[in-house]
Amino acid sequence: MKWWSVTLSLIVSLWASTHAFAAGDVFEQASLQGLGAVQVVVENLATDITNDGLDRAQIKAAVEQQLQQARIPVEPHAENALYIHLGTSKNEAGLYSYALSLQLLQLVLLFRDSGIVTWGTTWSLSQVGSVSPAKLSDIDSLIVRAVNAFIEDYQTANPNSP
Repeated sequence: MKWWSVTLSLIVSLWASTHAFAAGDVFEQASLQGLGAVQVVVENLATDITNDGLDRAQIKAAVEQQLQQARIPVEPHAENALYIHLGTSKNEAGLYSYALSLQLLQLVLLFRDSGIVTWGTTWSLSQVGSVSPAKLSDIDSLIVRAVNAFIEDYQTANPNSP
């Protein structure tokens, strides 16, 4: 293997490990200031991963509980949504490749035309990797860590919240 290939692999792995759950940038944190209640939306999971034991309803309930314990109000019909997407693909060896994405969706006005209101992602976090079916609990742990990053940014933006 050439030295540049090893160097590139090392840089990519270091970048992935240090930036996977970094707190949001200043603008993302600012978008959380004064944020009211959120609803939690977990996108449907692939059939093969649900057959192997990952449960969408359990993920949603766990995230809601985690937010409530951090004193972030959760309401089923809130204007803001913490949207969780977990895309998975099972290969021939039985391993799952996954792409986890958390996004806070808020109603926003377009700067170029303040008469237009739309949904906008104002905070996000993404993680990719692979996991065996025997280690699906690792995905639950990844989601917990990602939600903790959201909570940390929320608390930074709202230092006087209860």
